Amino acid sequence: MPTPNPTVLTLEWPLTQSAIFFTTLAISVPMTLAILLRPSKSKAGVHDLGGIPIFTAWTFFTKRYDFLWKHFNSGKKYFQFRVLQHRVIALSGEEARKIFFVEQGLSLNEGYRILMGAAPRLEDINVRDIQEGDFVKRLLLLIHKDQVLDVLPALFENVNRRTKDWGNEGRINPFKEVYDLVFQITVRMATCQELAENKDDIERLTQHYWDLEKSATPVALLLPWFPSQAKKAQRNSTRALFTLLHKYVDLRRKAPVPSSDSIDTLIAYGDTNEAIVGVIMGIIFAGVINTGATSCWILLNLGVNPEWKSKVMEELKTLITNHTNTLFKEPLHKRLAAIPLSAWEEELPALDLVIRETLRITTSGTAIRRNLGKDILLADTTLRRGDFLAYSLADVHLNADIYTDPTKFAPGRFTKGKEEDQKETYTYIGWGVGRHPCAGMRIAKMEMKVVLAMFLVGFEYELVDSSGNFPKELPLQDRNDIQQLSSGTISFVAIAVGVLVMLTSHLLRSQSKGGIHDLAGIPILAAWDFYTKRYDFLRKHFDSGKKYFQFHILQVFNMLVFFPRTTQLTASVFKYRVVALSGEDARKLFFSEQGLDLEDGYRILQGGIPSLEEIDVKDGEVKLDTDFMKRLLLLLHKDRISNVLPVLLDDIDRKIKCWGKEGMIDPFKDVYDLAVQMTVRMATCQELAKNKDDINHLMRHYRDVDESATPVNVLLPCFPSQARKTREKATRALFTLLQKYVDLRRKAAVPSSDPIDTLIAHGDTDELIVGTSMGIIFAGVINTGRNMCWVLLNLGANPEWKLKVANELRALVANHTNTLSQEPLHKRLAAVPLNAWEEELPILDLVIRETLRITMCFAVLRRNLGKGIPLAASLIKRGDFVAYSLADVHMNPNIYTNPGKFDPGRFMKGKEEDKKASFAYAAWGAGRHPCPGMRFAKLEIKFVLALFLVGYEFELVDGNGNFPKEFPAVDRNDLHQLSAVGDTCYLKFKRLIE
Repeated sequence: MPTPNPTVLTLEWPLTQSAIFFTTLAISVPMTLAILLRPSKSKAGVHDLGGIPIFTAWTFFTKRYDFLWKHFNSGKKYFQFRVLQHRVIALSGEEARKIFFVEQGLSLNEGYRILMGAAPRLEDINVRDIQEGDFVKRLLLLIHKDQVLDVLPALFENVNRRTKDWGNEGRINPFKEVYDLVFQITVRMATCQELAENKDDIERLTQHYWDLEKSATPVALLLPWFPSQAKKAQRNSTRALFTLLHKYVDLRRKAPVPSSDSIDTLIAYGDTNEAIVGVIMGIIFAGVINTGATSCWILLNLGVNPEWKSKVMEELKTLITNHTNTLFKEPLHKRLAAIPLSAWEEELPALDLVIRETLRITTSGTAIRRNLGKDILLADTTLRRGDFLAYSLADVHLNADIYTDPTKFAPGRFTKGKEEDQKETYTYIGWGVGRHPCAGMRIAKMEMKVVLAMFLVGFEYELVDSSGNFPKELPLQDRNDIQQLSSGTISFVAIAVGVLVMLTSHLLRSQSKGGIHDLAGIPILAAWDFYTKRYDFLRKHFDSGKKYFQFHILQVFNMLVFFPRTTQLTASVFKYRVVALSGEDARKLFFSEQGLDLEDGYRILQGGIPSLEEIDVKDGEVKLDTDFMKRLLLLLHKDRISNVLPVLLDDIDRKIKCWGKEGMIDPFKDVYDLAVQMTVRMATCQELAKNKDDINHLMRHYRDVDESATPVNVLLPCFPSQARKTREKATRALFTLLQKYVDLRRKAAVPSSDPIDTLIAHGDTDELIVGTSMGIIFAGVINTGRNMCWVLLNLGANPEWKLKVANELRALVANHTNTLSQEPLHKRLAAVPLNAWEEELPILDLVIRETLRITMCFAVLRRNLGKGIPLAASLIKRGDFVAYSLADVHMNPNIYTNPGKFDPGRFMKGKEEDKKASFAYAAWGAGRHPCPGMRFAKLEIKFVLALFLVGYEFELVDGNGNFPKEFPAVDRNDLHQLSAVGDTCYLKFKRLIE
C-alpha cells in the first residue's frame, strides 16, 4: 500500500546562509561521586558556596558566566568551591587582578588544561606534548617580522581565492564564511602551502577542532576517567588532528628543496615531527577560537556603526594610496600584499581602536590559573599551592565604574582625553597582561586586518536578517560559551532558523478537529517538547483533562536547484498531524486497527533506528511488519535457540568471570554488556561475537545513531547538522562492519548454523542480511539489555522476591542436571531443556513482567496507512500519526494498585490486575503488534539471572559500599524509556560456585 502524501508546501529562497547546530545530548553522571567528594571547608575571608561539590560546580562548566556573576552580584568579592579534589577561588576587584596577572607561581597552562579542556593535547593519545615555554619560543620564531613578510602575499592570495567563491553579490553568514577565511590563513601561517591549498583537508581540520571544542563537556572535565562519548570524541579528534598534520610535516621533511613555510622553519630548528605538530595544533586552536570569531564581531559592529565603518574604510583606502601605485591595474589582493608590514601595524589607528573595542566587549570569559608556586596572601586568605584561581574578564571589561556604558560599542573611549582603559591597573586584558601577554597578538591583528582590508575595500556590505531587511535586533554574544565568542541563541534564531520563520508564516496554526483538543501554536514550537521531553509533554496535556489532543509537526526536506546566476533552495515542507490518545477505547483502536502501521510511525517520529536507506543502500531496507518479522522468526526458531544455548551461556560465563571473584559492578554497564554479547551472537556469527574490538565498535556506532535522534535531525532531515553527519557516519560504519562478516561467512568453506549463514541459505542479499542484523541488535541494545539491569535492581531492593527467584532457579538446575556433577555451572545450565526455561520459572516470569510494566511507559507510535478511523467526533485520517503513552495503562491506579511499586504478585491468580481492562499490559506489544522477539528476550534475561543468582551472592550498594538511601529511577523522557536517572546503584558480588 503506497504511503499517503502529507500536506506539502514548496518554497524557494536564495541559498546564501548556513549554520551549524550544536547538539548536546545530556550524559548521565554517576551521582555517587557527589557522596565520594567531601564538601569544601570555609577559609577565612573567602565565602564558601558549600553544598555537594559536583552539584555546586556543575554550572561552572555549563553556564560559567552566569555562575560567577550570580555570586559576585550578591556582594561576594571572592568565593570558593570545589571541582573534584581541587579548590577553586573566584576573584574580582583590582587587588585580585594584580595578583592574578603578575604573581610568578600562577600557571596558565595548568589552569586551562584541567578546568577548560577544549584545546587538543597530544598526551591524550600518548604523544609527548610540547611545554608552555617551548611553545611560546617557537611561536615567536614563526611570527618574526621576516617570516610574516614572506608569507603575506600567500595570505592575501588565499583570502582572495576564497572570497571569489562567494560570487559578485549575495548574502553570507559571517560566523561561517568570514570565520573560514581566518581559519584558512591561520593554517597557512602555521603549516605549509600544500595543506593550505588542500580544501578537503582544511575542512577535516576544521571539523576535528570543532569536535574537540564540543568534547569539553562537564562530564569529560569533571570525570576525566569516565569513558564518556565526549571523552572518546576528544581522543578520536586529537588522534585525527595529529595524523593529518603529521602527514604534512613528513611531506615537508622529505621535500628535496626546503621552503620558508612554518613547518620547514621548525624542521630547520631541529624539532621532531611530534614537537612540530604540537606547535601547529596550539597556533591553529588560537586562530579557531579567538581570531576568527573576533573578525566576525568586528564586521557586525561596523555594520551597525556606519560612522566607524566609514572611518575604517577611508583609512584603508588611504593606506593603499600611500603605499601602492594607484595607476596600476593589479588586483586588490596584490596591491595590499605590497604594503610594508610597518604600515599595517602603524598606519591604521581607527581600525586598531575598533579591534580593541570589539575585543573588550567579546572577551568577557574566565581566565584560569593554578598556583604552582608558594602560598599567596590575598586579603585574609591564603591561596595555597595547588589551588585554582578564576578571574572573569567581565569584572574589568564590562565594569561600569571603568567603562562608560560598557556594553556599547564605542572605540573612541580609548582616544586621548578619554583613555578609559587607564583608570585602574590592568583595565584592558583583550591581549593578555602582566606575565601572560598574548604572544600571538601581532599575527592575530595582522590576520584580522588582512581579512577586513579585502572585505571593506573590495566589497560593499550591509547587515540583513533572513528576510533581507535590516535586523531589528543584532545577535548577542553567548557569554556562557566557554570560549566566549560564539553568537549564541539570538544568532542561532536569526541565521539558522530563519527559514522556519518563513515556513510558519504560511503554516501558522493547526486546525481543530471535532472532539479532539488542538494544541495550536506554531507547529515546530508546539511539538518541540514531543522530541525533548516526550513523557512530560504527553502527561502534561492528559493530566489537564484532555483525553485526546492533537498537534502538528513539520519536516523540511530540500534540494538544490542551480540557475545561471544564482543558486536556489527548493524546500518541501511536510506537515503531519499527530493525535495523542488515552483511555481504553483509544487503546483498543490503537492496538487492533488494521491500517495503523508501526514502521512508518517510528521511522518518521522516532529517528533513533539505523536506516540503510540514509546511506543509499536501497536493498537493505527490510519492511518491519513483513520481511523483518519473517526473518526474525526464522532465526528465533526453537531448534536454533536450543543449538546456540551452550554457546550463549559459555559467552556469558566467560564475560562474568572477567569481573573477578568479588567486587562491585555497574549493572547498566557490565550486565548490559552481557545482553549485547548474546544479542550479537544470536543475530550474526561466531567470528563477530568473539571479536571484542568489533563488538565495542558496533556498540559505539549504535549509541551514535541513538544519540543523533535530535529534534533538529528529525524535524529538519535536510539540514546538515552535526547530528545528521554523525548518524550517517555511524550507519555507514555499522553497515561496513556487518557486511565484512556477511562476506566472511559467504566465502566460508563450510556453512554453519549461525544466523548469517541461515539468511545466506534463505537466499538473502548481503544488504538484506545486514539490515536484518541491524534491526535485531538494535532491539537488544535498547530494550533487553536495560530491562535485564532493572530486573536485577528490583530483586536487589526486594529480598523476598530475590530469594524466591534464586530458589526457583536452583530447583530448575536440580531437576534437570546431575547435582553431583563437577561440571561448571554454565555447562549444567546449558543442559536444561528449552521448554523448562520457558515453563518452569513462573516466579521469574512474574518478576520480568512486573519490571517491564514499570519501565515500559514510553509513547508507542503508529501511522494510519488505511482508511479514515472515527474517533470521538473526529476522524483519524489516512496519513495521520497516532501516539499512545504506555504509562496511560501501566501507571494507571484504576488498573494497578499503587502502580509505582514493584509487586510481581499483582499478576497472580486471584489478583490478576492486568485483566481489569482491554490491553492492560502492553510491554511485549499487544493486538496486531506483539513483540516477535519476546521469546528470546525473556530467555536472555533468564540466562544471565541464572548464572548470576545461582553462581553468586549479591547486594545493592552505593558508591561508598552502603545500602542505597535512594534507588535510580527510569528516565521516562528518554525516547526509549529505559535509561536510569539518579544515584548509581552498584551490585556488590561474591562468586559462590564455578
